[in-house]
Amino acid sequence: MRSLIYVGNLADAIARIIEKQISGFEIFHVADEPPVSTPHLYQELMQNFGKSPRFINIPEPLLKTAATITGKAPDFQKIAGSLVVSSAKLRDTFEWKEPFSFEEGIKQTCEWYKFSRLVK
Repeated sequence: MRSLIYVGNLADAIARIIEKQISGFEIFHVADEPPVSTPHLYQELMQNFGKSPRFINIPEPLLKTAATITGKAPDFQKIAGSLVVSSAKLRDTFEWKEPFSFEEGIKQTCEWYKFSRLVK
């Protein structure tokens, strides 16, 4: 599972923090809810690019062994491991909820990417 944040949601969270003007130094994690699995992210990306997602089911222990043998275990862990943060403090303090869903964010990001490739 991965915590992700769509840029539109990040901008909205930053605006909410600026509006509230709290004093002192605070650290807030900001992430869309819920966290997303890598296969779901891949599936959404492929769908938005008009392609069929193709999954190859390879057992994780086999991939982990191959990564270890080739000296790529740290890289494998970055890709296969989970990275989830809690944005509960931000949500509670600022009564924040992301305005865009994961699917909306992926769609907008893919549209931006396709457009930016045409402009070049």
